[in-house]
Amino acid sequence: MSTPSMYGLQNKKDKAPPPVLFDLEVDLKSPKKRRELIERIDARMGQIRTHLRAGETKETYGDLVTILNGYLALLRVLNRFDLKKS
Repeated sequence: MSTPSMYGLQNKKDKAPPPVLFDLEVDLKSPKKRRELIERIDARMGQIRTHLRAGETKETYGDLVTILNGYLALLRVLNRFDLKKS
């Protein structure tokens, strides 16, 4: 028996679709944009650390620590991206 030719599938030769690039990945290809992003993240982390040192309420402190950890994780990803793409 032959394979069905339903919906034009017989013409496709297992072509893989192009990889989906996220906006962040496109921005990180530019060294200038990557540097600007890292500088913005460092500045925001500094502001969060300043608020933490100043003393915040228990609820706000927990939120700020969570955000700070998110920024730290983002910096790790950005550094790995640099190593991977270089």
